[in-house]
Parts: sequence; structure tokens; C-alpha cells
Amino acid sequence: MPTKEQAAKDKIAELEKKREQLNARLNTERKKVQAAERKRSTRRKILVGAMFLDAAAKDNESREKLTRQLDRYLTADRDRELFGLEPRRPADQGSTPTA
Repeated sequence: MPTKEQAAKDKIAELEKKREQLNARLNTERKKVQAAERKRSTRRKILVGAMFLDAAAKDNESREKLTRQLDRYLTADRDRELFGLEPRRPADQGSTPTA
């Protein structure tokens, strides 16, 4: 028959195991929430981008304004290339992040 001390140690071990399981479940649920928010954020970006591209396709002034904004905003050459912009010269590389 286990002693009271051993029974207490066993109970502690059992509770620690349950805590680890709960922590794993918490992490899983947190990751699901983060993934869902990333998907929503991506969808918002796609819809906003589609709106601006549609406006640019219909109106020269909108197209020129969007091109100027992209020229200021995009710094990575691979991103600039997508929109037909010239690569940045090293002196032009600003601190503005590329989306």
C-alpha cells in the first residue's frame, strides 16, 4: 500500500501530465486562431488590391496615382518587377518596407 507521501507524489505527477496535455491543447487552439487571422488578413489584402487594380484599369488618373504610390512603397526589385517598375538604385533604397 502506497504511503501518503507516495500518493501525493503520484497525484502531482498526474496533475503535471494533465497540465502538459492542456498546454498542448491550448497551443493547438492558439495556432488555429492565428491561422484563421492570417487567412482573413490575406483575404482583405487581396480584396483591397483587386479594388485598386480595377480602378487603375478603368481610369488613367487612378493608374498613374497607383503607379506613383507603388514606386514609393515597393523596394524589393522582385516586387517592383511585378508592376513593371524599374529596379531601385542602391542610393534609392529607403526604409519603406515592401508588402
